[in-house]
Amino acid sequence: MAERNWPPLPTSGFISGAPATENDLQAGDAVFVQAAGLVEALNILIPQYGWLEDDAGSERLMVVVQAERSDAGEILGLRDFDGNEFVATVEEVRLVGTKGSDQ
Repeated sequence: MAERNWPPLPTSGFISGAPATENDLQAGDAVFVQAAGLVEALNILIPQYGWLEDDAGSERLMVVVQAERSDAGEILGLRDFDGNEFVATVEEVRLVGTKGSDQ
């Protein structure tokens, strides 16, 4: 497989190890806040690359900046490289780690 020039992962602007708070959201470190019920951080590496599949079946490269589990399920906060934010379930995202590889 040919090498890709993947954009670098951010060094800030993400949250790991704890559910996001309103302060995290206001600071730009989170994409969403879950206020009701039991919420906990998912044990996955943040930040990392992920492919988000859209309704047409195309994949877009994203950075996973947040990962939480609640009564609503396992949810990820993502950003594309233009700064647009997305929320998706774990099932909608193919996590590919920090090395910029499809393997």
